[in-house]
Order: sequence, then structure tokens, then C-alpha cells
Amino acid sequence: MRLNEAKNIIRAQGSGRSIFGGNAPAKETEAFNFSEIKNNNEFILKIKNNQYTDEENVNFALKQNLETLHNRVNELGVAEPIIQQQGQDRIVVQLPGVQDTAKAKEIIGRTAILEMRMVDEERSDPATIEKAENGQLPPGTELYYDRSGNPLLVKKEVILTGERLEDASPGVDQMTGQSVVYLDLDSVGTNIFKEVTRKNIGKRIALLLIEKNYTEVITAPKIKSEIGGGNVMITGMENAQESTDISLLLRAGSLSVPMEIVEERTVGPSMGKENIARGVNSTMWGFAAIVVLMVAYYMFFGVVSVIGLSVNLLFLTALLSALQATLTLPGLAAIAITIGMAIDANVLINERIRDEIRNGMPPQKSISQGYDKAWGTILDSNITTMIAGLALFMFGSGPIKGFAVVLVLGILTSVYSAIFVSRGIVNYIYGNKRTIKKISIGEIFKVENN
Repeated sequence: MRLNEAKNIIRAQGSGRSIFGGNAPAKETEAFNFSEIKNNNEFILKIKNNQYTDEENVNFALKQNLETLHNRVNELGVAEPIIQQQGQDRIVVQLPGVQDTAKAKEIIGRTAILEMRMVDEERSDPATIEKAENGQLPPGTELYYDRSGNPLLVKKEVILTGERLEDASPGVDQMTGQSVVYLDLDSVGTNIFKEVTRKNIGKRIALLLIEKNYTEVITAPKIKSEIGGGNVMITGMENAQESTDISLLLRAGSLSVPMEIVEERTVGPSMGKENIARGVNSTMWGFAAIVVLMVAYYMFFGVVSVIGLSVNLLFLTALLSALQATLTLPGLAAIAITIGMAIDANVLINERIRDEIRNGMPPQKSISQGYDKAWGTILDSNITTMIAGLALFMFGSGPIKGFAVVLVLGILTSVYSAIFVSRGIVNYIYGNKRTIKKISIGEIFKVENN
């Protein structure tokens, strides 16, 4: 590869690191300082940091960490989180409804880089290990300790990293009963792991977990045979909680650079009490206005519609409680919209019943036809709204997702309450009567019942 082509590739990637040390005249570029170093007929580019590369690296790291933090918070199941960049080197994370803040900080702040390396079996004799502990490391190796405190000489060459993971899940080893982590590698990782295990049967492979200022060997099992299929089991977990936490971190991805928590605030419920009170009051006033209008306009059928609307709110609140959702202002806005949409379905039913009576159909038949003919319109309108709600949930974040969840659940409960609950009440009142001369559906338009 030509040197100019290599430079262009590095510039396109937007980041780089020093490959080889040495002093050589630097060749200035817009974003990088390159030094060309000749070593045994090989040209090596050394990248020196300047104001441009520092900005590039910080921006790249922030973008990567933002994505990783989003994944980790989603794994925690926090309702309506807010994760956004603040300034040039800070990220703000807001987690409403989280009770265990210490656990949340641990999950968010851990670097959690997983690496697989081979143990240097040929130079793991006691004398070499003792020299390594005194700082005399053999070339191409690093010294780490396992969880029992035993030193291990590990080769610097990284075989696999967490980037080759498709999934990670906690579990229990059926043979020993100990907590483990199951890894599923992608196709590239599967082929690499298969080739490495085939060539190193009888040797040990170390799994390293790299944190901010500490690296430990989780486990270093001996390879007994070639391992294909891309399924790997990590043993050495202290308990089930640790296997769950490590699985979460591996699924969400590692932080590209370590992060420190520089400021922490806990916002009590009293600070948002006024806003929540306003949201609840607006919802209640809207509900009360609908009750008055429906009863005045549709008489008994208006009362039935109000009962169905109340059941709708009851079902929606029960679903949100079952999902342990945190009700915030966007959620209250979605509930207010749900009330309007739910009563709209009842208006369609009541007007369809009026139309059937106006056309000369008997009241009993008009009720049946009203519900049957309004069903298609109600279904179509709610399906289109649900599609919009699902799109908000898929592509939105934070408060938008919370709004979408309440909206979609409200659509489901409103359809059920408008069709089945109200119809059940009407059938209970009028269904047992052989003849009905008149039904109480309002006198705004004079209708002569047959």
C-alpha cells in the first residue's frame, strides 16, 4: 500500500494512534501530523496529536460513548431516560424513577472491554514469573492476575474482543451449578475462535475483563478440542448478579474511553410536583368536560360512553402499573389524547345508531347495526394512529418513547372499552326486552321510533 493511500484511510477514519516511535521530520496535514519512518524496508506512519486530532478523537469518543450509554440504559429498563452531550467533553444522563443510583452508576461508568488472549505456556515457569513480577517481562507478554491471585503471563496479541459478540446472556453451568456467561460470536468471530482452538489444543486461553484502571483474568481454561459454532461459556463468575451485570455490559458494548462521574444530582419528587399536578388537573378537567357534553347530548348512551371511558382509564392505569412505568408529563399528555380518541369511538357508535333509527329501523336492530357498522371505522382510525405511535417508539428516545408507550396502550384499551364494555352495558339494559319503543340517545334531532 502506498503511503498516500494509508494517510487517506487514516484521515477518513478520523482517529489513529502511534504505531512506532522515533524522530523524523513531520509532514503537516490538515488534521494529522505524519512522520514517515523506515524500518527494515518497511515504511511506518506515526501519528502525532495536535489540536485537530484532539478534537477529532474527543468527538469520536463522545459519539461512541453516547451510543453505548443508550444501550446500557435500555438494558436497565429505565423509563424515558435522557442521554445527551453537554459541552465538548461531557454527557448528561437523566434516569427518572431509578431507586438504586449506586447500581446505575456502576453499570453506566464501567468500561467493560472483553479480550481473549493466549497464555504464554512456554515462558510460564516459576523463575520467569518471578522476574515478570519484578518488572522483567519477556518480550510480547503482559502480566495479569486471576481472581485467585495467581499470576499469568499473557501474550499481547489479542485474538478476539467484545466487538465480535452478537449476544451475551447469564446462565448456570449444569455440571458445576456455578454462574456463567454464555457468548454468541458472529460469523467472523466464530471462524477465528475455531481456528485458534484447533491450533492450540492443550494450551490455555485467557479471557480478560478490562476496566478503567484494572485488568483481571476472569478465567483461563485449557483448550481440550476444536470449538466451532460460535458458542462460548465464561466461567469464574462470583455470583449470579455478576454474571447478569457482565452480560448486560457485553451486550451494550464497551466504552471507547473511560468516563468519570463529575457531578451527581438527585431530584426529589417535590421539584416536579407542581408540573405533575397541572398535568393531572388538565386531564381531569378534560374528562369532566367530556362527561357533561356526552350526557347532555346522548342522554343514557352518553352515560354508557362515560362508563366505558372510565373503564378505559382504569385498564390503562393497570397496564402502566403492571409494566412499572414511570408516569411523567409526556405520559400525561398521551393519556389526555387517549381520552379524546376513546370518546371519539363512542361518538361514532352513537351517531351510527341514530342514523339507523332515522332510516326507520327498529331500536333493537339499530343498536346492533350501529355497533357492527362503526367497528370498521373505529378499527381503521386506531390502526393508523397505532402505526404512528409505534414509529415514535422505534425512532424516538427518552420522553418521546414514553409518550409512544402510553399512546399505544391507550389505543388498545380504548378500542376494547368502546366496543366491548359499552356494548355489554347496552345489551344488559336493552337485550332482555322483547319490544323497545324508544331508546334514550338524545333529543337533539327528533326521531320517531317504530
